[in-house]
Amino acid sequence: MTAVTPLHVLDASIAAKWYLPDEDHGAEARSIFAEFTAGNIDLAAPQHIDYEIANVLWTAVRRGRTSDAWARTSLIEFLSLPIEKMGADSIVLLAYDLARRYGCAAYDGLYLALAAEIECQLLHADRRLRNTLNDRFEHELWIEDFETPAHN
Repeated sequence: MTAVTPLHVLDASIAAKWYLPDEDHGAEARSIFAEFTAGNIDLAAPQHIDYEIANVLWTAVRRGRTSDAWARTSLIEFLSLPIEKMGADSIVLLAYDLARRYGCAAYDGLYLALAAEIECQLLHADRRLRNTLNDRFEHELWIEDFETPAHN
């Protein structure tokens, strides 16, 4: 029997922790990265994740948390990862409706909409989003609740 590789929607809050070691839940995020790069999980995200990661890294440089060279190298690596990036245009109305329903930012709604659309879990480490959702979004998976898939 062939095992199915689990698919998760990746939130930028997890990906940022791959490159900024001083972030909370860094060890858990790096474990997720290891599972992804080993082919044990697949990741998808709305296309705007590239812009969010670029902004997170640039903000870290401006605040003196990392060097420009590290941030640029990290961004290049992130952009080369085989994360399936799905067009936000196809989910933007659903994202709007979900943002309105849950009271979150519209760009967070894009992650919610993608998870709902492709029927998989939204893997995130955004405490504000977690508090906003308050266990009401069935596809939410908090970083501390991620379990390493069984390897056959």
